[in-house]
Amino acid sequence: MYVVKWIIGSLALVALLTGCIYVPKVVHKYDSECQIMVRQTELEVSTVNHLLRCEGERCAGALVSAGLVSTGSAIISGSIVLVSNTVYWFEKNIDCRSARRAHASELADQPSDA
Repeated sequence: MYVVKWIIGSLALVALLTGCIYVPKVVHKYDSECQIMVRQTELEVSTVNHLLRCEGERCAGALVSAGLVSTGSAIISGSIVLVSNTVYWFEKNIDCRSARRAHASELADQPSDA
């Protein structure tokens, strides 16, 4: 349990220091094995630039809020990516089986050279 808290704390610290926001992004890729287009979700990182102009005591609140937003966006967006890619994996398997069946029926319909 201590290790999990340490990892979460480390991730929160890194997120706080970097001031990044994580956003899920859907990309389309070609699966050459199945010969179909598949969807995949990836995390895209966006930097928060307002912290660069921060001075004095006003920075404390901005840093805390940026850390909370960054950590929250990483957790929520990471969860969305995980669930989306699981659904896309099931869709890919169904589409791949359909493509293979269609290809097999095309081959069966072709006249043989006997």
